[in-house]
Amino acid sequence: MTRHIKAFLLLISILPVSVYAQDWKKNWMLEAAFGGQMMFSEDASLLKFSERITPAISLGVGKWFSPVWGARLKGQFYQLNGAADSRGLYVADEQGYNIYGTKDPVVNHVDVNPDGTYKRFVRFLNIEMDLQMSLANAIFGYKPERRWDVIPAVGLGYLRTFDYKGSPATNNISTNFSLTGKYRVAKRWDVKLELANTLVPGTFDGRITNIDYEDYLSLSAGVIFHIGQQGFENTSPVVAVAPVNRTEYVERLVHDTVIVHDTIKEIDAMVLKQVRIGSVLFDCGKTTPKANQEVIFINIVDFLKANPNVRVDVTGYSDSKTGSAQRNEWLSMKRAKYVEAALLKRGVNPDQIRRVNWMGSSTQVYDISLFNRLVLVTPVTE
Repeated sequence: MTRHIKAFLLLISILPVSVYAQDWKKNWMLEAAFGGQMMFSEDASLLKFSERITPAISLGVGKWFSPVWGARLKGQFYQLNGAADSRGLYVADEQGYNIYGTKDPVVNHVDVNPDGTYKRFVRFLNIEMDLQMSLANAIFGYKPERRWDVIPAVGLGYLRTFDYKGSPATNNISTNFSLTGKYRVAKRWDVKLELANTLVPGTFDGRITNIDYEDYLSLSAGVIFHIGQQGFENTSPVVAVAPVNRTEYVERLVHDTVIVHDTIKEIDAMVLKQVRIGSVLFDCGKTTPKANQEVIFINIVDFLKANPNVRVDVTGYSDSKTGSAQRNEWLSMKRAKYVEAALLKRGVNPDQIRRVNWMGSSTQVYDISLFNRLVLVTPVTE
């Protein structure tokens, strides 16, 4: 049991942890899967390959707490097929106590071969609690429109075997590992393929073997149904901005975003050159924006739709502290084109975007390096 817990703690220690404002009613899911499984026991080779495979059935419920990590409660059940030699030590449940002895409780319920070997049947239920990580969101950033994902998971569980054909009832701690690939086929439906491995004590099937731990492997296909509201919305506070007139304007900073309310017509050309309608931040080496910046796009789009005569420049930058000049120019280009496409997708008139520029790391807008991984949207006065 100690080894199970140590393995569990070691693996979850490598998972990145992000803190998001969380609505506990959102991002729930149900899943079901069916496939095949195989037990790897000390005497598994005594059976033919086809005899070792049994149906794998699982049901689960889970929740994503952030774009990167979540949790799942999963139940797997039915039967494992193993093999044994009638010589050895066994567990027999007598009057509620587990008794170890040489009397094999299974031989009276199965067909025993002349050499003393036989096929044994283990009925079980494994209930596990897993931690899951979205590799797609962790590596490439959160994009709600992304259809695919790869999800590793690790967890601890309770595995119960049942009294069936001589195999005794036992209670065990299980360690569970899985790797799931999923693809969205509809708004609320994903299909998945999951490879899972469960590690249990060597005595879980009632036999005393020469190995401390045994395991079984399953491969299953299934569906995931997303319940209720899904996705992660911006959690940044929105600051109210006072109106502006011809001779003055008010800037309010919201996570490095200057929001200007009122029409450009009311701002002098000299002042207009200093205004930044919005800035979109990026992580190091990424060409998609950081999470929770939807408010920036909302403000830019609302401003341009309210002022159809205004045109803007979209300019990408990268910080000079990381990457080569060539790499940084490419990053700034990809960032600028991403923001341009995002604005057009949200209904901005293409004629209002005068130019899309990229400066690489040749120009640093801010003294703090990480602030220069951005795209600025600025009005033009021509």
